[in-house]
Amino acid sequence: MSETINREQIGSAHYQDDAIQPVEYIWRNGLDFFEGNVVKYVTRHRKRSGRQDIIKALDYCVMILEYEYRTAVDIEIAPSAAVPPPIFNQQAAEACTVVEETEEEAESCGSQ
Repeated sequence: MSETINREQIGSAHYQDDAIQPVEYIWRNGLDFFEGNVVKYVTRHRKRSGRQDIIKALDYCVMILEYEYRTAVDIEIAPSAAVPPPIFNQQAAEACTVVEETEEEAESCGSQ
């Protein structure tokens, strides 16, 4: 396939302004069902269902691990209200940028 397939999206228009439609990317790269859904949900999350689309993409990534790599995965996604916003701690960041660190400093940076 050397040319882009230009077709109308049925339903809503969340892919309309994309440089390449997810279905075209999926087709051209021979992705399977799980991989295609990861592409689809990650591509549309800012325009459609936000956090829920990212959770769906993660679920398909877990399925890839389980089916392709026979790896048991146990993850839990916290409800959005339970996740505190990230807080940038300047002092902790500076402490972790030392060139030569003691064992104690390395442990404290790893736990941040």
